This record gives sequence, C-alpha cells and structure tokens, in this order.
Amino acid sequence: MKPKLLKQKINIFTLLIVLIFILLAGRLVYLQVIQVEKYQTLSKQNHIRIISIPPPRGEIFARDGSTKIVSNQPVYTVSLVYLGLENTKGIINQLAAILNIEAREIQQKFEQKQFRLHQPVEILSNVPLETVLDIEQRRLELPGVRIDVEPVREYPLGNIAAHVVGYVRQITACQLAQFREKGYRLGDDFGQTGLEYWYEEYLRGTPGARQVEVDAQARLVRELGIAKPVPGNGLVLTIDHVVQQAAEAALQAQLKLLQEDEYPDAKAGAVVAIDVHTGGIIALASYPTFDPAVFTRPITPAEFDQLYDPKAKRFLNRALSAYPPGSVFKMVVAAAGLETGIIDPDYRMATRGHFFIQDTRINDWKPGGHGIVDLRKAIQESVNSYFCHFGVKIGQEIMAKYTEQFGLGIILGLDLPGEQKGVLPTPQKKFELFKRHLTPERREKLKKLEAEYQQLIAAAVTEAERRKLSSRLINERANLGQAAIMWELNWQAYDTPLMAIGQGISKYTPLQMAAHTAVIANGGTLYRPHLVQRIIDHQGDLVRKISPEVINRVAVSPVNLAIIRQGMDAVTQPGGTAYPIFNNLPVPVAAKTGTAEIINEDNHGLIVVYAPADDPQIAVAVIVEHGGSGSSGAGPVARDVLAAYFADQVLINKGFD
Repeated sequence: MKPKLLKQKINIFTLLIVLIFILLAGRLVYLQVIQVEKYQTLSKQNHIRIISIPPPRGEIFARDGSTKIVSNQPVYTVSLVYLGLENTKGIINQLAAILNIEAREIQQKFEQKQFRLHQPVEILSNVPLETVLDIEQRRLELPGVRIDVEPVREYPLGNIAAHVVGYVRQITACQLAQFREKGYRLGDDFGQTGLEYWYEEYLRGTPGARQVEVDAQARLVRELGIAKPVPGNGLVLTIDHVVQQAAEAALQAQLKLLQEDEYPDAKAGAVVAIDVHTGGIIALASYPTFDPAVFTRPITPAEFDQLYDPKAKRFLNRALSAYPPGSVFKMVVAAAGLETGIIDPDYRMATRGHFFIQDTRINDWKPGGHGIVDLRKAIQESVNSYFCHFGVKIGQEIMAKYTEQFGLGIILGLDLPGEQKGVLPTPQKKFELFKRHLTPERREKLKKLEAEYQQLIAAAVTEAERRKLSSRLINERANLGQAAIMWELNWQAYDTPLMAIGQGISKYTPLQMAAHTAVIANGGTLYRPHLVQRIIDHQGDLVRKISPEVINRVAVSPVNLAIIRQGMDAVTQPGGTAYPIFNNLPVPVAAKTGTAEIINEDNHGLIVVYAPADDPQIAVAVIVEHGGSGSSGAGPVARDVLAAYFADQVLINKGFD
C-alpha cells in the first residue's frame, strides 16, 4: 500500500475515534451535569418508597355518646410489592400456601393493579400472629412481602344494629370510578351499606404516609419520615343501645316462639322505635340479620352460603321495606272523616259482622259483629265494617290526601340507603301495578289504546263527552283479553273500603308506620326521622349537629287528634284488641293492632304503640311476617321494647347512666 494512502486511512480512523470519544464525553456531561437532578431523583425512587397509611375510620356511638357500637382494632395486614422478578409466580404460590388462600386470589389482585412495579398490593387483612411469625421466618424466600399494622372495624356490642351501621369492604371498581376524584384508590376501604355508606365522607378520615428506604428486595432499610393519618369523624347516634338490644332479642325470640306454635313461616320482621318530639330513631331492627364482623376477614364458604341465602334475605332492611298495613291505618281514616265532618265521633252505628259492596263481602274479625259502636269503640275493637262504611263516604282522594300528610306512602328521608316509598292507593297506581301482569303483546296493545284515547279525551269539549270516552276506554280494555287483569286495571268500588282498612294495594314501611303514630302522639307534627344526632372529630369536638326537622304539620285539629288518641288508649283497656299485653309496664300505653291478609299464606301481624299514653315520648311499630294477628304476633315485641326504654329512663333519672 502506498504511504500516502495509508496515511489518509490512519487520519480517517483517528478522526472517527476522536468523534466517538467526543460523543461519549458529551453524553457523559449531559447525564452527569445537565440531567443530574433527574437521574438523582430516579435513583432515589429506586430505593425510596412512599407508603400510604390508612386512617382509622370514625367510631360510631350510641345516643349516650360513650357506648361504642362500632370502633377500630389494629390488625396485621400482608401486602406484596411487585418487583418484576422472574419467580414472582413462585412467590405468589408460596405466600398463598402460608395464608391458606388460593393463589389465583393473589393473582387477581395483581391484575387489578396492572402489575405496577414497586406497587404494594394488599393481599389479606386481619392475619393471625402465628402466620405473621411464619412469614418473618421465611423473609429471604419471600422478596416483596410486607407486613403492616392497620385498623379494621370492631363491634364491641356484637352484631346489634347491623342494618343501621352497615359494613365496610374494599372499594369496588364501580365505586372507584364514581369516587376517584375524591382521592380514593383501589384497595381503600369504603362503606357498603348503612351509616358506613351514608356518612362515608365523614367516617373515612385522611390517609397518612411513610417515606422509607428499601433494598433491592423491597425490605425496609430505614424510615425517613412520616405524615400521620387523621382519623375519621365519629357519629353519635339517636339509637339507645339498650332498647336496640331489647328490640332485636324480642323480635328473634318471638319469631322462634311463633314457629314452634302454629306459624312455621314466621321467620322475619322489623321494629322501629322513634322519639315522638324529634324524629330521632331510638331503635331500628330487622330480622334475619347478619354479623358485620365477618367482613373484616376472609369469608368462609359456609359463611357465604348463610349470608347470601336467598330465602333469608339477610341484607334486606325490613324496617324500610313496604308491607300492607292492615288496621294500623284506620287512624288516618278517622282523621280524614273527623276533619271533613263525615264522621261524627259520637255517632253510634250497628254492625253485623260484614260490609257488602259490588258483590264483595269484607268481614269483621268478630263473625257476629261488634254490636253498636262509635268511633272510639271502632278503633278500640278494630271494626272493619265501620271504617269500610265511612271510607266509602270519605272517598279515595280525601283518604289519599290525609295519608300523605301523616307520612305514609312518601319518602321520609331517613339517613340510610334503601328506604322504600311504599304504595299509596290511587287509580293510576293500581293501573300501573296490574298492567305489569299483562302479556307483552297485550301490554303493547293497551299502550296504543291508551294513547289513542288520551288524544280523544284531550280534544273533548264537554265534561259529559270526556266521561263517555273514559267509559268507552274501560270497555275496550276488557276486549283486549285477560279479563281478570283488565278488570283490575280500573279502580273498582271495593278498592275504596279496602284502602280504608289498610288492605288492597296499600303498602307502607314500618318506619312510616312509626312516624305516623308519632304524629298522632305529639299533636300533629311530622318530623324527619334521623339516626345521627351529631358528628364529632377524633378529639370529640363538634363538627355538625343534626337538629330536628319538621316535614309537615297535619291539617287535623287538636280536638280531633285527641279523639283518635282516646280510641288508641282504649285498645289496651278491657275490650281492646291489645288488652292485656301492656299491663305490667310502669306507664300507660296507647296502641292499634293490625292484621294484614296475605293470599294463600299466614297473615302478617302488626302493631303501633306510643307511651306514656298521657305524655307521649316514644312511638313503636312492629311487623312480624306471617305471624298471625297483631296482638299475639307483634304485641309482645312492642311490650319488650317499651319495657327496655322505660327501665332505661328510670335508671337515667336515678343517676345510674
């Protein structure tokens, strides 16, 4: 090779080497000088973790402000940090074996978190100490496994008021989508039912954080700093825990007694006790119930089957569910009749044991009738024929007007999810209910027919023409087939007396029944029922006070309400339907019993009471499903609730609180 050519090649090669070194030096300067802060941060992030500290949820107290219904206890929690290791699957299998759970459960939790590197995933809470020690002994075999101490719900009084307080579980995907903007993350606790759900924003607290240094296997090296969590706010309830315990025990015992006697299907019921002067709920019980403590740990298959038994419907709050009221509704009819002047309280009417209308016979519970009765005696002995007679004279529209005034068939706004409205009988409501029983084909035909006649009736000039079109519509409905249902689509003559005695399509909740009884007892004021009297922070300072709220004042004079109370007073006296259930109580009691007829099944037993009869403080409504009559089926439960309430009041008055 010629020297000149060789020299050129050497120069080119030297230039390339120089360029390469310049590039390397430039990159080095860029990384270590210009981008130094960025890579220092990334380096720190490689071994520094910010660990969220869940706050203790706010505690829930009984009305005395000191007795805890729901509190917190510290428990061990096992989490797994994803490190991107090749043997992650083996670690998961080994951890699952130690925790005695399925490996796929851990896998699913990681999939939900999308395998984010260095992201801790909570695997199991409320882990026994023996299991924690087992994990610690195998620490080198389980890189990424972390043990923390976190607060979980504790129930010092057992499962009382389970339907009131509800329970807590990890937030669901649907809830997370709804509440993510409020700072929730996957794995956070969230109230699922009851007060835990309703007051979630107050109870949740503010999470804290720990800054720690870890090694390559996510093991703690040292703690760098901590921001303490702020506990959630507490709830002080209107619930009297003594009365609540008595209500639940009495309801359960009565159901067992009825099943052993002649009512094998008496397996469910509800109790609501309310302060007549504030609307504060003193007790609210629903049976069958559940134990909220099971949600603080893994649920066994046996527990799952019991909890979600479709026949028991344990999570259904029957105190907020609608039932036919039976005769406990009769005081509303009395109020409507007295105010309109249709009922003279002293008018005496002969009864023969039944009431006839439109070929329909409605019987009294006494086959031969109740003799000659006035309004007070009609309430005392629950005379169907009397209230049917005057219910027809009063009419559906006026009865419906007074029904709403007393808080029946409307949402009262209790601070719990799941409150039902019930069914206040109207022609339109009956039409909607029975229309559901039509076949889809006939329902479509009916829809077209209704639309056609709505236009014709709207275009009619005279009232006579409109009535004629309405009558023709009724006839054409019948021609669509399913005659029995088509007949029931329209308000029939017998619907009005059935409404007057709380039958037919009438349905109201035990909460509404208790509230309407309180209206009678306190002289006409309908208060909004509520369960929380005040909200306090973790130091006991007041955050919010819930004051009594008036929904309505009924348009019934004090004189007429007093007449109704006289009839209810007589119910617990000789000759009354609730005599002598309340004889042994230290105060006089006013009441009204009810029996709701259920087709082809045993009747529901209902009772509403207030006491003392001469100076009312508390109103109680009880329903026992398929428990027979109100006096024998529901009466003993109401008696035990009042006994607990007034025994508790005596202790408080004597200074033993």
